[in-house]
Amino acid sequence: VDGFPRAIASLASAWRAPEKERQRGEDDPTWRRIYLGAIAAISLGAIGVLLWQSALLTLVAIATTASFLTAPVLSWLGHRAMHGAEVPEEARPRPWLTAWSWLGIALQLAFALYYGVTLLS
Repeated sequence: VDGFPRAIASLASAWRAPEKERQRGEDDPTWRRIYLGAIAAISLGAIGVLLWQSALLTLVAIATTASFLTAPVLSWLGHRAMHGAEVPEEARPRPWLTAWSWLGIALQLAFALYYGVTLLS
């Protein structure tokens, strides 16, 4: 319950300003608001799933769908983070790893689209 909201708050904080110009973690009031909002959203979502669906197969289907649909986005965010302005040129991935990353993102997107189409049909 704690780790994912912290990651969401840190990600939102990183998008607002470069690392050197922003407050860190719990010292930032905006970070704290996002963190508490994420805890509330995740808690309400979990309670809603437990109350709304009692079948294990439905929970597995929800988790599978969420995984397939979020994987390309999370991969792109990781790719973007490693190629961001804050990362020194010598610490960035080599060109072949960058190409491999784009291939992985494209394949994940293709699988997500295929999964979405098969789910709707």
